[in-house]
Amino acid sequence: MATTLEQNPLYPINPATFKWFFVFKNDPIVSGVPTPYWNVKFGCVLFVTPIFSQLGAASTEVALTKTIPNNAGVGIFNLQRFIESYTSPQQLSFLDGTHVVRFHGEPRTEDFYFPIHVIDKYSMNDNCATYLEPRGFLEGAVASNLPAQTISGTVQSGGKFMAFNGYWKNELWYRKVGKNFGYDYETYYAPKSPSSYGILSDAPLVQYANDRDYGVISMFNQIFTNLSPVAYVSITGHFSNGSTQSFSVNNIDANGGVTTPNPGAPHCQESILFFGIFPGNLRQSNSTFQGWLNSGNLTHYTWYIATQGLKLSSRIHTIKLNCDPQGRKYERIRIGWLNTMGGWDYYTFKMKSTESIKTKTNDWTQLEGSWNKDSWNPQGWKGGKKSYTVNAKKKYKVNTDFVNEEEAAWFEYMINSPEHYIIHPHEDWREPATDKYNSFEKYVTAVRLLSSSYKKKTIANDNVMQYSFEFEESRTLNTQPI
Repeated sequence: MATTLEQNPLYPINPATFKWFFVFKNDPIVSGVPTPYWNVKFGCVLFVTPIFSQLGAASTEVALTKTIPNNAGVGIFNLQRFIESYTSPQQLSFLDGTHVVRFHGEPRTEDFYFPIHVIDKYSMNDNCATYLEPRGFLEGAVASNLPAQTISGTVQSGGKFMAFNGYWKNELWYRKVGKNFGYDYETYYAPKSPSSYGILSDAPLVQYANDRDYGVISMFNQIFTNLSPVAYVSITGHFSNGSTQSFSVNNIDANGGVTTPNPGAPHCQESILFFGIFPGNLRQSNSTFQGWLNSGNLTHYTWYIATQGLKLSSRIHTIKLNCDPQGRKYERIRIGWLNTMGGWDYYTFKMKSTESIKTKTNDWTQLEGSWNKDSWNPQGWKGGKKSYTVNAKKKYKVNTDFVNEEEAAWFEYMINSPEHYIIHPHEDWREPATDKYNSFEKYVTAVRLLSSSYKKKTIANDNVMQYSFEFEESRTLNTQPI
């Protein structure tokens, strides 16, 4: 009377909002031959934990759902809504006593915390991924007047998986093998070979940034499918005279990474790493890069990920430094957003940006003069309609320069993102003793995207492509009451 697993995801690593369908079958129990059961139902227990070795323990059970057999005699379970609630974006740098994440050389502590966007080198994650295992079973009663119970010998695992904080894009093509379907995220996104994209992002291979812009990449490190851990990130500077220089940043505990992964299947905290790859991060953590910038000859730099035993484990990415040959002095606004893979993407809007303030007032009418004395006296500051409080919000309208088709397509993901921030540029760290505790407010401003529509432009249809977006600060400025 063994239960069989008829359908589950084709690949072991999927975004949290993937269509997590599991189908279980047990014809003898459902048909009642040879042993009849009453009130037969399929059940499914879901276990979730970031520690692979604990899957299946009672403490990791998070959900139990049941269904009656359908017309084909099977039980179909969609566990998406349960699974997607167990991952979340990485907002702050990781904190523990071993993996030292730093900002301007200052280590993260319980009191001194800073956003993930401004880290010096590496950071592990808190809750960007989790392991899961569903287990199907059948229950029934041996007599019509008895309660239903789990039928012995019918428990069947639905497989072990890792879910990460991404979402399924409708344009992706499923691969279907038998009844199972999915998309091979590991092969395309994980650092496995020179043809792998290497990072958790859909950003173009060539990006642009100012010399003080912050930003991180995220990547699969060692995962339970035996993916080799990241060894280092290699960075090569390219200069106006045609020369190049390189350095590497090792993935070790002292750099905020992982020197020695957990034996066996790694914990999910070490399975996704963040690395500060943009100029603001590199200039505060690496004297070589700072020298490149100070020389004034750096035009762009390339970088790639290397895993243990394989020198080149990702495609080569390029970051070009923005210049302003026409002498425009527009204020540049850098927007960061949560991308489709649960990491962070960034774009610096370098054309004309405008800032406005929208206010909302609460009004009241005040009596003129003094009424609580032995005589009435005129008082010029009293009387008439006044604002009791003023609530204000800032709005930003940003514009791109001319963009290419790859960047134009990338903006679609920015429009779809649920989280957006203004990432403020690198500043000198002159007073760490008093100023360091303001790091989050100083470098990150939460905003809401007001633009609700997006038109995908192409060279063939539009000739030149520019975009304009509007953002609003998430928090309201509440002024003092009178």
